[in-house]
Amino acid sequence: LIYTVATMTEEAPCSLKKCLICATPVRITYYGIESCRACANFFKRAKLSGKVFTCRQGDLKCVIARDEKFICRRCRFDRCIAAGMMYTNENMARAQINDIPDVNQTSSKVSCDTSPPTFLQRIKLEYNAAVERRREQELLLLRGSTHHKLAPHPTQKVYLSNYANYGKICYFTIAETKLFYEKAFPTMTQLCSNDQEHIFKSFLVKFMIIDNLYRTRRIWGEIKQFLMITVESCMDMTNPNVFFDEGLGGANRESLLSCLGSLNEAQYEILLPTMLRAQITIKEFHAMLALVLCEIDCSMDLSDHALSVVDDIQVEVLNDLQRYYNEDVGLSDYSTRLGNLTTLNHAIRECSTTIVTSFRMQMTLFDFYADEEMIQFFT
Repeated sequence: LIYTVATMTEEAPCSLKKCLICATPVRITYYGIESCRACANFFKRAKLSGKVFTCRQGDLKCVIARDEKFICRRCRFDRCIAAGMMYTNENMARAQINDIPDVNQTSSKVSCDTSPPTFLQRIKLEYNAAVERRREQELLLLRGSTHHKLAPHPTQKVYLSNYANYGKICYFTIAETKLFYEKAFPTMTQLCSNDQEHIFKSFLVKFMIIDNLYRTRRIWGEIKQFLMITVESCMDMTNPNVFFDEGLGGANRESLLSCLGSLNEAQYEILLPTMLRAQITIKEFHAMLALVLCEIDCSMDLSDHALSVVDDIQVEVLNDLQRYYNEDVGLSDYSTRLGNLTTLNHAIRECSTTIVTSFRMQMTLFDFYADEEMIQFFT
């Protein structure tokens, strides 16, 4: 997308006003109205991309405030329009013209048998490769450990995880997820280190949530008692004593177990209904791996370039999904399926925030060990 310098005028230093969109104090006007830089950049990206957003709550009455952790993009965009914000630029037309494929290039691609994989095909290839590497390392660890039991699965060999083994498995899970992230989304590696760190840490927890949920559904058929938390092992959500080794938590062990139980209940009250309603296919699962990356927390201090790269990824995955629905599934109206994915994406982001908050509390309140490297990834 082609960026242009925002039209803005300086106000007198003493005339502190408020953004008409989110009420942030401002001294500069963007695109014809009193607005903050964040809202102006959001509006510009939305106009350039041509995206149609879905309201988070469904009633088009969401609160738009800078201190809100999850801002509804539909309501934010509508408020920009209502406030009179305008972004009309010759570059918009130029960007649209540049999007029209060259006839000669198109015909040459059709005749070529070695066309590159689509975006979702690349995600599938890199994800499957990462899973196999994780499985190999995990089985090597579990088979050499004396602290493992088997879950009562009728046909598959599934291990019951415990905290000791899970902590060790987490290290190569994080490493392989990072490698998948870099290979599936190569444009992310071109960002500055600060942007990469913020985006990957946010992506990691959300990736683990959707990865575990989808694997649980495929292996167990339902998400009820057992939850897959690694490639080969699961957790018995009805009996956290199995997961937490004896003595973990010290004098506050019962409080720790109660905290974990409450966390599981809170998460799956949100996640399970949306997961069941969505009934995602394998192709939609691969798309979700990209969509959770694009669900950016507004509190993250990201550069405009990083936000643009994320937006490009979202456009690319939605284009691939559109082709999938039209050509493979034969759907002409796929708004319901996209709406289900959007709702699931929001639920995953909310649960990721709950998990990180809970992790911090466990580190603080309980005799709960995790080394500095692990803490940095999950906080």
